[in-house]
Amino acid sequence: MNTKNPLLKEALRLAGLKRHEDAVLVLERLAAAAHPDPHALFLLAVEYLQSGAIGRIEPVLNRLRSLDRNYPPLVRLELFLYLKGAESAAAALTRYIEAIQRFPNDRHIIRAVSAIRRAHDFVEFQRSARLNDFVPLQIPTDRRRGVIPAISKPGRSRVFRRWLPAAIAVISICVFVFIGLRYGRVLVGLIDPYTKRPSRDFNRIDMATIDGSRHDLIDKIRRERTPVFYYSNEEVVADFNNARSLLKKELYNEALLLINKILNSNAGFSVKERAEFLKSYTLSIEERVFEPVAFDTVARSPYLYGGFSVEWSGTAANVKRKDGKLIFNLMMGKGPANTFTGIADVYCERDVRDLVNGDVVLIRALFVNNPGGYNRPYLVAREVRLKDGGSTGR
Repeated sequence: MNTKNPLLKEALRLAGLKRHEDAVLVLERLAAAAHPDPHALFLLAVEYLQSGAIGRIEPVLNRLRSLDRNYPPLVRLELFLYLKGAESAAAALTRYIEAIQRFPNDRHIIRAVSAIRRAHDFVEFQRSARLNDFVPLQIPTDRRRGVIPAISKPGRSRVFRRWLPAAIAVISICVFVFIGLRYGRVLVGLIDPYTKRPSRDFNRIDMATIDGSRHDLIDKIRRERTPVFYYSNEEVVADFNNARSLLKKELYNEALLLINKILNSNAGFSVKERAEFLKSYTLSIEERVFEPVAFDTVARSPYLYGGFSVEWSGTAANVKRKDGKLIFNLMMGKGPANTFTGIADVYCERDVRDLVNGDVVLIRALFVNNPGGYNRPYLVAREVRLKDGGSTGR
């Protein structure tokens, strides 16, 4: 990166003076180079945002991602954009925690996590969040300072490798308990705010359409690996339209499989925005069928099953209660030497008074992304039923 580029310094000066349109003119000149400075692209995306040219941001971000997906200013900007559109504090916190795992020393990301946790009114916090408080514009002096450093001393490296698995296990449990107790109600809020709407409002489905005849709907040169990769507009259009048809047939899990596929693919921003709309519609449905989806199927590709309504049975472990809420691990499947082949984290808004460790339970729940950023299934239970009859309902 050329930190002495006079045009880049001038663009920073203009941005600081809030002369956004003038800054854009300078930055577009820098971005037109065959090998543009990553910070020039970052600033251009920021100035497009500040000047209201929202539709011009995503192409610039895509170009910057192709140069360096882990460029810290880019990561902070993506986090801020997600924060401004997040449905809840838990959703925003989850995304920031995932970033901390990649950039554990980034003080800006750490400070943002603290701010989100302190916010008593997330909607007001979200509305008043300012870009400059979360995304510094200055050129980073050491662009890799946030990345996990290598441990150069052999002795320390061996100790680190020896204790790392145990440390991760302990941290996972602590994060699960903390988020379950503190943000469980917010996790339910990802699903419940829409449940009073009618389930057959097909006009809402018809509002979401995509058309690949005029422009590309996918990023064919994306360097960041995605779980799903589309090779043509026709493929993503077919999946999107099939999802709409399945929703009208009230086959919600089948529709979510396609919607989640799009959301975890190289589809463009506009396509994912409409897929998110369909997912929100699906989560608004009050009456859904809970299906016995195989645990192994979900565990292999958890990103495809967000929002699924599942019915699972297993053994309760690590049962904890607070303020009338219930969290525990659901142990499933039998392995060798009395072990279990699957484990899921469960949160329930209502307690089951007689539930203790070792009880066999039947759970009807919605599968959501794990708040700690782990691949283990996380369930927001709608019903927990003891096999001997006790239960809590919706």
